[in-house]
Amino acid sequence: MELTNLKLEAAILGAIINNDKIYYKTIDTLSIEMFSDELNQKLFKCVEELIEESGAISKVKLFHRFANAVDTNGEELKKNFVEITSDYGSSTPLGIKSHVKTLADLYQRRQLQEICQDITQQVTEEGDSYQIASEALSQITDIISQTRRSIRRWFAKREGVFFCRKV
Repeated sequence: MELTNLKLEAAILGAIINNDKIYYKTIDTLSIEMFSDELNQKLFKCVEELIEESGAISKVKLFHRFANAVDTNGEELKKNFVEITSDYGSSTPLGIKSHVKTLADLYQRRQLQEICQDITQQVTEEGDSYQIASEALSQITDIISQTRRSIRRWFAKREGVFFCRKV
């Protein structure tokens, strides 16, 4: 199973860039780490910075900031940017929450895959099996906790209920 979906990433970014209100609807769930593509991570970071600075997204300012953040051919960058902001962005706003949920699921699966690869490597290096199992359990527990928090937030928003957590 492929654990990345670049079209989905582009659709989410395009929807946010074309309608910055979507950013505010998804920010509790969406994070930079969820994007598997490095350029998409950089673009999302630029979006976050612009919204933090001005509360809105200007495509011109975003393009210039993005161009400064990446080291790539100018024409290729322009083509990718235009593709993300036009083709994908216009078709996504209605299903954005399910898209973000899918992206979060893919991210968590990539995390689990990395843990499995680490375990395999440690076992072949003949490390302390108890220590290996303890570390793996801790990492998997963290992923499960993240998933539970995401699910609670998603249901709370869907039902209009907000959870307050004691610290």
